[in-house]
Amino acid sequence: MIADPLQRIQDLMRAGHIDEARQAAEQITRGDPNNAHAWFLLGSAMFALGRPVMAVEPLRRARALIPNNQAITQHLYRTLIQAAQRLESMSQFSGAETLYCEAVALDSGSIPARICLGRLLSAAGRYQDARVQLHEVLSRHSEQPEACATLALSYEYEGDYQQALAVLQNLLARRPVAPVVALVYAVLAKHNGEESAAVALLEELVTTPMEESLRGDIHFALGKLYDSLGDFALAFEQYRLGNRLLSFKYDPEQTKKTFNAIIAAFA
Repeated sequence: MIADPLQRIQDLMRAGHIDEARQAAEQITRGDPNNAHAWFLLGSAMFALGRPVMAVEPLRRARALIPNNQAITQHLYRTLIQAAQRLESMSQFSGAETLYCEAVALDSGSIPARICLGRLLSAAGRYQDARVQLHEVLSRHSEQPEACATLALSYEYEGDYQQALAVLQNLLARRPVAPVVALVYAVLAKHNGEESAAVALLEELVTTPMEESLRGDIHFALGKLYDSLGDFALAFEQYRLGNRLLSFKYDPEQTKKTFNAIIAAFA
């Protein structure tokens, strides 16, 4: 008899009625807390609603009830990474680290979770801890671009620019250069007097197919490089091109309304 309400939840989700599916799944879990599939559907609904942090616990409950189910484990893994990224964006770094570590524990061969954890630890100044995670990735995939780029940034943060550049050398010698590697090279260029070489690389790369958000990052990096070289007209043009690719659109009237509301609310 349990299959019918579970099927209804799946039908609701397929039809795009995600919040209704969430409510139905919550109702089942309240009455039957050992129903792993209801917990899984609840976590899936939360995830689909853009609430990865709230999706984690239902998926944990589902996995605790069926620990060997690969679909549940993989969904929990992906959700942990997105939830950690959400917490990281909110400056909740301790919580983000905990979730990244949980994702790594779920999949010891994980690349995305270890790279994200390495980036977080580097930004926190815990360079050695970060490098443990990144070297674990590189021990299996010796020139994984994101791992190399994140490792190079850990040295850049610490001020060891030559070592940072050494990490990227093999990848910079290849064509095409991975955009994430080129972007880190652009950061290092100002320390090593290689701004012109970085400009040439990025100008070549920006014409190749890639995600628009990544193309925007390259335009902004070029803007900084041209600014450093004193070519302010070209710098401004690159910033203009980058801004055109931003998904965020600034609304000055809405900003004015927001500040007027704040002024009205507080003396």
